[in-house]
Amino acid sequence: MNATKFHINSCCTVKEIQDRFTDIFPFLRINFLTPVSVDRKSTWQNSIFSPDSKMGDINKNLIDGEFEISDMMSVSDFENKLKSQFGLNVQVYRKCGNLWLEPTMTNSYTLKAQNDHGEAISPSIETPIYFKQVPFGC
Repeated sequence: MNATKFHINSCCTVKEIQDRFTDIFPFLRINFLTPVSVDRKSTWQNSIFSPDSKMGDINKNLIDGEFEISDMMSVSDFENKLKSQFGLNVQVYRKCGNLWLEPTMTNSYTLKAQNDHGEAISPSIETPIYFKQVPFGC
């Protein structure tokens, strides 16, 4: 089981966190989202913070800290941990060829399993891919 400690403070940028995450899981990506409140229910608006946004701008009440990310952590546990510990709304995306897809039906998969799946369905740069070869439902 591989585990890595992340330190997050108000000066960290979205890009810095994304790059550290992608260094560990090259076929996964995270985006930081803006929550909106509609009819007293929390829903997600399709607003993604820019790479140069700072964590302190995303959450004005951010308390600096450290958290451990494990390759055996589920996608939903990772997202929930960032929300509960830092008040950051993140969404994990998996690479599928040249696209980044939200793995909603496989949120219970571990980060490692999601990353491995992304690698399996994403051809290397050297290998050309033709539309008829794209797997259905990747």
